[in-house]
Amino acid sequence: MTPSAWDMTSGERGEEDYYRILGVEDGASPEEIRAAYRDLVRQYHPDAGLVKGTSFFFRQIQQAYETLSDPQRRQEYDEHLRREGKRPPRLFALDILPGPAELACVDEPQLLYLLITLTPLANRPEPHTRLNLCLVIDRSTSMKGERLAAVREAILRLVEQMQSDDILSLVAFSDSAEVLLPPQHTPHTRLLRPILASLTADGGTEIYQGLQAGLSLVGQARSDHQVNHLLLLTDGHTYGDAQKCLLAARAAARQDISISAFGVGHDWNEDFLDHLTAAAGGQVVFIENPANIGQAFLEHLRQLKEAWIADLTMRLYYAPAAQFKAAFALTPELRELEEIDGELALGALHYTHPRHVLVESIVNPLGEGTHRLLQVEAAGTVPAYGTPTVQRKVVRVPFRSQGNTRPLMPAAIVEAAQKVSLLRLQRQIEEEARQGQVPQATTLLEGMAARLLQEGQDELAGALMEEARLLAITGRLSPAGAKRMRFGTRALRPLLPGGTE
Repeated sequence: MTPSAWDMTSGERGEEDYYRILGVEDGASPEEIRAAYRDLVRQYHPDAGLVKGTSFFFRQIQQAYETLSDPQRRQEYDEHLRREGKRPPRLFALDILPGPAELACVDEPQLLYLLITLTPLANRPEPHTRLNLCLVIDRSTSMKGERLAAVREAILRLVEQMQSDDILSLVAFSDSAEVLLPPQHTPHTRLLRPILASLTADGGTEIYQGLQAGLSLVGQARSDHQVNHLLLLTDGHTYGDAQKCLLAARAAARQDISISAFGVGHDWNEDFLDHLTAAAGGQVVFIENPANIGQAFLEHLRQLKEAWIADLTMRLYYAPAAQFKAAFALTPELRELEEIDGELALGALHYTHPRHVLVESIVNPLGEGTHRLLQVEAAGTVPAYGTPTVQRKVVRVPFRSQGNTRPLMPAAIVEAAQKVSLLRLQRQIEEEARQGQVPQATTLLEGMAARLLQEGQDELAGALMEEARLLAITGRLSPAGAKRMRFGTRALRPLLPGGTE
């Protein structure tokens, strides 16, 4: 469950943070502080009865306001925070566009969209981002021949593009794992060639063996001054260890180690890899043709080197009248975000492009006036400085009695919601087909293809029409067609300012 405002009253070590309690930024004006205080008093005063057990929190609200509303006390408090190193620099911007801009005073819950934009504030055009990268390579029997040969060549091309102070390690696995290269500064390709030549295909696929070994290597060389990342490449399903893999990924996320996965061919489990990478703020890359492994490695390296913030996360602190429904990354790919322990792992924020997230919230009936509904908190570490950074924004929305007109939805949110609807449709098709509802799934698939054709997505629309034909004949989605639909849909990024990668 997403944390409520009650959960944000103190820092990691139990220390009160008056700005965080009131839900305002460090540079908030006296007017903003007063407005935040009035909002919280309405919601959390013990006599209001809206939330039980809030007496302690209300006392904290009072203490925070008394300190921050007094110029002298506030100055002393700010100096204390700086001396203690509790105020990281502002290294990215957080902007929130609600839609609609105001809600109606009605007797039923309403849907509120938030288009959240996170923009890097890099003070130089190309910061030097160091990498701590571990490649975890599937060498099971199915990788024999063309696939493993393509991996060997791809690793050599990758190493040629890495910098001398980057750190590389290499693990190969099947039903056991072998460390081929312990963590070290980027080796010369002539040293790697004999290591890679010894890489042969044999055995089954147990991803946990490779994942555990790779994460241990990344952990040995881990530093806040670099991107700490594991790249898993596999072409098959793991056997009997999926839950252990997911637990390992969550543990890695707590150490700010991200995980991405490359699936080669059509026989790997996209659901499993999605959950694995979502837990650690990474992504899944579909490589249909082994000949494209090398280019995919180089593109991934480029993205890692452009990370301004390597481990961006977001938390949503809701007031009693609102609750979380869903959240979707809009860039660099379209995908639903998994909420794990109250946190959304967004992955990297590149220094040249903003990130966009669409959040759906349910808002219960409220009276006329402007109400504080939630606070958004985004945080991460900037490898260029090895320092954490955090931004917070409070979302307040006016409630008006119903008139003859309804508030307009911002065009950017309409565009984003339309793309999210295609993502949901793709997921519904998968579920209908999985349950054997073939006629329904076929009709939905044909409808999705028609929508894509109208939007000028001819290639993806054609692939879906062919898959609909095969689905009607065979009664199931083909492994190739299911992956083309899922990852083709993710490439349908909405047109947003600065939203392309």
